[in-house]
Amino acid sequence: MRTYSIALLRKFGEVRQARRIDGEAQRAFASLFYIVFSGTRAPLAMRLNVLDGFLTSDDALDQHLGIQALEAMLETDNFRPFSGFEFGTRSRDYGYQPKNGREVGDWFEEVLKITERFALGNLPVSERVRRVFARQFRGLWRDGGRLDVLERLAQALAAGGFWPDSWIAVRQARQYDGERLEPESLRRLEALEEFLRPKDLVNRVRGIVLRTRDGRSLDYTDTGSGDTEELEEDAAKALARAQASVEKLGRDVVVDASAFATLLPELIGGGGRLSEFGRGLALGAEDARATWQALVAQVSSTDRPNIHVLHGFLRGLRERNADLVEALLDAALEGEVLAEWLPELQTSFPINEAGVARLRKALDLGRAPIDRFGSLSGGDVCALIPGPQFRDLISAIRVKPGGSPVALDILYMRLHSNTHAGEPLLPEMAEAGRTLLAQHKFVPRSHQAENDDHMLGDIARRCLVGMEGAPVAQKIWRDLKAALHASELYSWEHDELVQALFVVQPEAMLDVLTEGDDDDRKASIKIIDEITQQRQNPLNSIADDTLLAWCEVDSVTRYPFAAAIAPLFESGADKTPKEWRSLVKALLEKAPEPVSVFRGIAHHLWPMSIEGSIASAFEARLHLLDKLEIGSDPALLAVFRETRVALAEDVEKWRRSELREDRGSGRFE
Repeated sequence: MRTYSIALLRKFGEVRQARRIDGEAQRAFASLFYIVFSGTRAPLAMRLNVLDGFLTSDDALDQHLGIQALEAMLETDNFRPFSGFEFGTRSRDYGYQPKNGREVGDWFEEVLKITERFALGNLPVSERVRRVFARQFRGLWRDGGRLDVLERLAQALAAGGFWPDSWIAVRQARQYDGERLEPESLRRLEALEEFLRPKDLVNRVRGIVLRTRDGRSLDYTDTGSGDTEELEEDAAKALARAQASVEKLGRDVVVDASAFATLLPELIGGGGRLSEFGRGLALGAEDARATWQALVAQVSSTDRPNIHVLHGFLRGLRERNADLVEALLDAALEGEVLAEWLPELQTSFPINEAGVARLRKALDLGRAPIDRFGSLSGGDVCALIPGPQFRDLISAIRVKPGGSPVALDILYMRLHSNTHAGEPLLPEMAEAGRTLLAQHKFVPRSHQAENDDHMLGDIARRCLVGMEGAPVAQKIWRDLKAALHASELYSWEHDELVQALFVVQPEAMLDVLTEGDDDDRKASIKIIDEITQQRQNPLNSIADDTLLAWCEVDSVTRYPFAAAIAPLFESGADKTPKEWRSLVKALLEKAPEPVSVFRGIAHHLWPMSIEGSIASAFEARLHLLDKLEIGSDPALLAVFRETRVALAEDVEKWRRSELREDRGSGRFE
């Protein structure tokens, strides 16, 4: 491990710092500090010296690299080398490997010493070092071989007051590894857990309800009972017990004014099991309105508040006083603090008629960001809204800037909720779906493309059935086609939507594909080809009889077009064509101009994507062509021979090319 190598990796890491402290160089840097598979034989003392330099630096990137290095040095089992250790026929050195358990223990003891120095200090990195220790505690207790050091450090960290990270780490070690530990190791772990356990109400909430700054929390079924047998009970019972435990903490806190005041900023500014806790607050509050007002005041004074505790509060209060809940929501709609949160607060329970009116007014007032209405897609909160009111609410959301994707998501989840409940599709929901799909705008690709495609396809399958769906399906195709022509979209990203359109409206879709002039039809064929190449042919769902009947309406134009877009092969799991489908013979026999049909069929013979030998792929298509029955028509025979000659020439061309490549290339071993 040379100093200049470390410095170089740091410089590469620094290039990424402007956007994000991450990158290949920094992952390579961290891997140099593993106890195994580091690729370096640098002594432990040298690595600790480098680590110390980074952790004591005033530079933010240096500190970040130091934390990554420390985390790697404390790793016991999740090693992720930056690269492989093979290079042709020669192998790289795996780097330092401990010879025995004593060397493993020595490594971790030395690393824990430097961890202790920084964790107990008051340096810029101290809090992050403590979190690293908590994250790695479980593996260190199980595999590190230095229980004395771990006990001492965990107890020292607790000397300054309850520290949730440490207690959670110890409990998780017992919960997940207890059965694998030696009896003495398990006894000491349980004793350490008892030492670290929160002793007062406030710290019990911090340990059980709230998440740590590192995002850590107890397993949802582990609420501090200490009974190992409970961890093995039925998951649903364990979940109910956990919720009851959290709810009870809420009841206890709300009648303890000091505890409530202490925890209030953390309840609104943090995360965790806040919904159940909020329910407990409502069920235990002597003056529910005053408690609510205290929560609202804290929301007002908190940057980026978390309102989950308010959700739970409303749910719990509804069991005691439903009228008060409606009054509080009315006040939230009109108030300065909660107006922007009204859509999310309204989803605390299934939305009733008053809730719909409240949401419509919130849309009119425009004080709640449109994306907040996305909470209406969660669970079954919209299940009780009658069809006409639901349709109108969806429409009101759709017309707002940025509202269309929100409305689509809400409708999608309502459709699924109805299906799960075994309820029929309401005509107003189908109407809402048709309107949303007709107005959908296709935009350049994003990481959401496939998720959006699945949602659109599902809505289309449910809402575009029947005569009313045909013009919408055709409009969707025209809009998609125009978007593909104009921007950076990929046709195969919309395969589920296109497949759904052909399932519910086969004749209408075939009609729209043949619209326009030759260039328009070629563009449609290209889209079908691209989707088929990446996914599957969208026309797979169309029965042969349906396709042939459609062709008869305009046989001169439609038979050749059908031959160019229809699935013609029986394919294996690898999508390699094996045999001709019976549809091919029918197209050739029924078409008034079989030569034109054959040219459409020949379009499919040239492979669009190939794995392995190109020549072999072309040769397989040549054999497939030879199996095609074309009859005795002279014109058809002539074009068949032309096609066969062209395909055979390509086979020979690629054979020669591959032979030259094999002769001229060498393997670097």
